[in-house]
Amino acid sequence: MTINIQLPAEYRNAVRTLIRKHADFEAFRIANGSFASRDFTHGLIMSAIETLGLETEVRDMLSKPAPVVERGERVEPESVSLAEMLSDAPEQDAAGAMMSSVIEPLSPFLAPTIIDRVRGALAPIVDLALKPAVEKIVTKTVMVDSDGLPAEPASFGTSIATRGTKTTLGKLYGISNRNKFANLPVQLWANGDGVPALDPYYVAEPSTLARLVSACERGRNTWLAGPSGSGKSTMPEQYAARTGRPFVRIGFQRAFEPVDLLGMKEPNGKGGMRWVDGVLTKAVRTPGTVIMLDEITSAPAGLLMVLQTLLDMRFLTLSTGERVPCAEGVVFVCGDNTRGFGDTTGLYAGTMTANAALVDRMARMIIVDYLPAALEAEALANHTITAPRVACDRVVAFVGSARKLPGFEDRPLSLRRMVAFVEMVQDGFTVSDAFEDTFLSRMPDAERAALKMHWSAAFDGAAFAAEMAGAPIPAPASDAPEQVAARGAFDAYDGNS
Repeated sequence: MTINIQLPAEYRNAVRTLIRKHADFEAFRIANGSFASRDFTHGLIMSAIETLGLETEVRDMLSKPAPVVERGERVEPESVSLAEMLSDAPEQDAAGAMMSSVIEPLSPFLAPTIIDRVRGALAPIVDLALKPAVEKIVTKTVMVDSDGLPAEPASFGTSIATRGTKTTLGKLYGISNRNKFANLPVQLWANGDGVPALDPYYVAEPSTLARLVSACERGRNTWLAGPSGSGKSTMPEQYAARTGRPFVRIGFQRAFEPVDLLGMKEPNGKGGMRWVDGVLTKAVRTPGTVIMLDEITSAPAGLLMVLQTLLDMRFLTLSTGERVPCAEGVVFVCGDNTRGFGDTTGLYAGTMTANAALVDRMARMIIVDYLPAALEAEALANHTITAPRVACDRVVAFVGSARKLPGFEDRPLSLRRMVAFVEMVQDGFTVSDAFEDTFLSRMPDAERAALKMHWSAAFDGAAFAAEMAGAPIPAPASDAPEQVAARGAFDAYDGNS
């Protein structure tokens, strides 16, 4: 049953105080969306009186003179809508109710003639206020703690990124204007914290890059799938670096729980508790952020359900009841080695088949493969600085042919491995030792034997060492027919054949 109490404005603060002192008030506040003090409006007051069983106490309070506010005492600002005013005076029309809300508190202190003048001055203002208006909804994200109070800036500690000028994909990555994606428009962001470091030597395949960038510019969820070391994580990170967006990478594992990403309550140092955002909640609140959900098929089922809602509805619901919408410009990129099908090779232990509903929430699934040979050699030369391009071409050609060996389709023969190999030779180790430590040592026995045989047949270590040293390439030790045949034994797997 709904209670029927007329609550004059001068009693509201006293009634609010009475309600707050009730032992079950905090439970009522949480059940009603953890509202802040400034949102404790007339409707919530009435609901609290009824829910907490305070009708008798309130009626007793209303039977006595209104509390007198002493000079210097803090009076809580009223937050009463026109609808609430009308609920206090059901027999008045809208104009009369609005006029009375202003005039009645003044009447004890002003002469009737002055009251009439005030009423006359207010009349056109009231009429204007009651005219139908075009509704304009303004959404503002306010960070609050578990008590519904604004969080201290230091607890978030970031400058907020804002939209800046626009550029094109070609200008951003140095892609030739002859490429059909060079003029793809790209939004730049400014003044934000959490922007990753820009890699000046980064190289990407233009078509794959354009697919990711165009999806992010539209705000679409994107799934990047491909072998380890193909650049799935680096691509969105460097997109964020070049556009000035914050970047957050979350690498999933089976032990993750929602609390690890969403946040939790902790002591506030004042005898109470406060809410502390987890990494995902912070990222969702931060405008312009690129959120990389890496190895998402390793996430536990409970967490995947949270992510499904976030990717679909673009908001999180915290245990406090707070609903956290995605800030402006937030985009999601998932990374996975298995296209959501789970591990069938034994190379990606712990991955699971993704829920079809989760995969369906990704607007695009982009297959990210290793770079074409010319671009991969350019990237290798960029990241090893002093390595001659001719030596890098030789390494890339060998690795490209090794990837085609039977059983090596899913082995991570990546740019990382090539960089490590070249750097070890630059440090003075032999070519054979470098190959052992950076390639062979991480292979199972069968693949190790096959790769070692391919190395002996297809890679000219002496020529590579000479290229690295800048010396003339030595002639082959022998041109005997049997050795020539041995060197060509794996030509079927050579990238140039």
